[in-house]
Amino acid sequence: MNRVIALLFFMLPVIAGAAERGMKVSDLSLGRCELREVIARKQFESTDRAAAIAEQTLPLLKELEVINSKGTVPNKPIKDQLSADDIGKFAELSQRLKSAQISQLMESRRERDLKVMERMVMIADRDYRWQEQPEEKDPDFIIYSAIQLLRFTVKDVNINAPTSSMCTLEYALHSLETEAIDKLNSGNAQLETAIKQFRSILAKYGMEKLDRSRLSKKELETVNDLMNGVIRPMQRHGDFIKDIENIKLMARASDITYESNKQDIAFSGGDISAIGATIQRRNKNNEFTENMQIALGLWIKINEKIPADIVNEWGNLKQ
Repeated sequence: MNRVIALLFFMLPVIAGAAERGMKVSDLSLGRCELREVIARKQFESTDRAAAIAEQTLPLLKELEVINSKGTVPNKPIKDQLSADDIGKFAELSQRLKSAQISQLMESRRERDLKVMERMVMIADRDYRWQEQPEEKDPDFIIYSAIQLLRFTVKDVNINAPTSSMCTLEYALHSLETEAIDKLNSGNAQLETAIKQFRSILAKYGMEKLDRSRLSKKELETVNDLMNGVIRPMQRHGDFIKDIENIKLMARASDITYESNKQDIAFSGGDISAIGATIQRRNKNNEFTENMQIALGLWIKINEKIPADIVNEWGNLKQ
């Protein structure tokens, strides 16, 4: 009980602040629809919801404390000191309290998802512009590995331009890839020419893969110019576009997970093992594409590797 109270009082200071700062993403003009601002506002929305849950839970705690105070005999089980009505009320309040805790966990996961997606963009951008990748000991390596996994497992990536005229997370993400799309489109003819030249050199020597040791000095210079001046830069544009499209996919998967889990909470009776039932049912009904299944599964792995903040807070309170 004390652990729950501590958690709820931890949440209360953010109630007023989040309400003052929080504005909806849809309030942003398209000119101001930038990723950092969108992420911040969506986080504020989730913080507001978590704070509201904390406020609504305080009366439950007070009622539980009143019932709990009736157990005045030390070393005697409290259920043996309560009336049948009190036991029933205690069970009902405890169930509602567990549901509230699970709801707070889902909001904390939602905030974590947003942080992860923002880091995904930053890591993909560094890889794209400066060919910088985090090392294995770097905390960002987990997220970089997720980006790489998506590159190799998500199939038939198409550019999905947002259809809404309002600011959304997808719109903010799409804005980040427009420069790469323009460069890829404008250099398409040059790329085709470079690939033809490259293939003709391979064909001349009957090579399926490039063996630089077999090339003349002039041909080696030509290959290096083609690779470094055209093919690799164009490949980087394509990889970055694919990364952003995959992050859009992860954003949609996060939305599905969040909304589905909220449905599960409504029917869970405070049983955390019920969370995920809606997604499992929809998956069995073949409602998700193969790519969406990959994204949904990846969020499960991220839950294990990068727990929501509230999970760490619960762990600290146990110590």
